[in-house]
Amino acid sequence: MAHILPIAAVVVFWCLYGSFFEWYWHKCWMHTLRFPKEAFRGHTLVHHQRYKGDDRYFAPVEMAHPEHILLKPYALPGIVAAHLPLMYLVDRYLLPHTLIPAVVTVTVYFVVYEYMHWNMHVPRGHFVEKFNWFQFLRNHHHLHHRYYRKNFCVLNPLADYLLGTWLTEKSLAQYKGEQLALLIQSEEDEREELLRRRKARKLRVWSR
Repeated sequence: MAHILPIAAVVVFWCLYGSFFEWYWHKCWMHTLRFPKEAFRGHTLVHHQRYKGDDRYFAPVEMAHPEHILLKPYALPGIVAAHLPLMYLVDRYLLPHTLIPAVVTVTVYFVVYEYMHWNMHVPRGHFVEKFNWFQFLRNHHHLHHRYYRKNFCVLNPLADYLLGTWLTEKSLAQYKGEQLALLIQSEEDEREELLRRRKARKLRVWSR
């Protein structure tokens, strides 16, 4: 029992932290042009342009491309490596015997994230699609593809709820007048900026 409680605490912590990490990375790198630029290019300029917020949100299995939905192969090693010092310090000075559980938790979170994201865009009738909570998360992410500045979380929307980016069909229906216009305008402004950057990138390629 003495070892179980620290391990349980670490597992819960990393699962909760995962929500804020995916929110922060999604908002500040995948939708913001900064180093590494591949995060923005691969997600905003490719993923969001292929999978829109309408019927094009879904793709048949035969037309789906993993490289346009899933993260890069080096993403998991990079995430684990970036957090390994913190995991080690917690294991060494605060909660002994928790380093491996921490690494396993982050790894499982990442794998489930990728699995869920794939199934959200590529319906295959998997058992997970039968659950109401999956349908909620799929709709949560679908709304993100309509409104880029909302619903940054894919697997655990806790951070969206606490950080003010939570959007549901019900809350969207409550947007009125100027509030709705501002929401739509912000999305249109971002789409125009994306198109501008995409054209600029093509011009740089052509000029080489």
